[in-house]
Amino acid sequence: MSRVLSCQPLLPRPESVAAELARAPAGPLILVSRSGVLANLARVRSALPSVSVHYAVKACNHPQVLSALAQADCGFELASAGEWPALAALDIDPARAMVGNPVRSAMQTAALYAAGVRCFAIDSLQQLDRDRVAAPDARLLVRVAVPPGCLADADVAAWPMGDTFGASPDTVAQISRKARATGQVLAGVSFHVGSQCTDMAAWQRGLNAAVSALATLRAEGHAADVLSLGGGFPAEIGAAPSIEAVGESLRPALAALPVGTRLLAEPGRCLIANAGVLLTRVLAVREHRGARWLHLDCGVHNGLIESSRGVPYALRALRGSGTRVAWQVAGPSCDGADRLPGEWLLPAAIVEGDWLAVDGAAAYAQSRASGFNGFALPETRVVN
Repeated sequence: MSRVLSCQPLLPRPESVAAELARAPAGPLILVSRSGVLANLARVRSALPSVSVHYAVKACNHPQVLSALAQADCGFELASAGEWPALAALDIDPARAMVGNPVRSAMQTAALYAAGVRCFAIDSLQQLDRDRVAAPDARLLVRVAVPPGCLADADVAAWPMGDTFGASPDTVAQISRKARATGQVLAGVSFHVGSQCTDMAAWQRGLNAAVSALATLRAEGHAADVLSLGGGFPAEIGAAPSIEAVGESLRPALAALPVGTRLLAEPGRCLIANAGVLLTRVLAVREHRGARWLHLDCGVHNGLIESSRGVPYALRALRGSGTRVAWQVAGPSCDGADRLPGEWLLPAAIVEGDWLAVDGAAAYAQSRASGFNGFALPETRVVN
């Protein structure tokens, strides 16, 4: 099955791309458009008008991205204490941060608590116990499991949560009773449909489970007025729905929530992925076993790992036109797994040293990259 080049323009302006390539690093380059990030934030807020947005720092923690979002009154979602210093360096109020990861060591929680963070997700009695010691007056969100639908996990999200996270209804009831006995504050609930989720029904299933859990907590006497829709909101690549479509599908259910329910969301990818582009050089062109091959300086291990889970990137050549042919595309490492799936239709005249643009890859390419085989990691720059 062949893949066709995207015709969508780069959000970083062409002149910005040209200027940055003129001082290109030794390895791959990620350009993120500041104005594009803020435009995506505005779209999320418009699609989910009653929801407080907390950006998932793991998607891209570049200081200029975090600063731009902070200036736009965005909150932040953390997965570990290791993500806090990037916010602290910008003097961001810890009251604007929450921790969506429901499984943490006592040391991780204590470090975040000492920094001033007070909102943490949990999904087990054991985490409730750890947090009672490490964060005694924290506001806890019980993360609930999203019930399965008719599609397999792999068809719902690029990075599904599966059975790893989320409390069952029975566990929610147990957490509620124990927190009541220990005096811990259950501020509400959260759920997560999986990263790059394309099944809009998944949010409805998660919301239904969250509403049920809220009722359980309130019946036990907890205030429980917060509901987080979590992350997973997709970037518009491939056949993914728009944030507007997701918001429209949730509008009736959100309108029916109990009066006073405070809504949160934890988007990462949908703010970043299409607000930038990953630029990668052609290291080698060869013919191998009857096929044309391109080997790039960015591959699965050092930036494009999400291609291995079906995130549908688009490749575009920055130079050349004319006849397009099918290419096999691989990264720089000496590893048979370092290969983008499928065939890619690109100009036949591509030569070593040419640049390709990878659309949809600005999120997670930097944070998930490794130095396997000693190849350069992407460098991220923020433009316009």
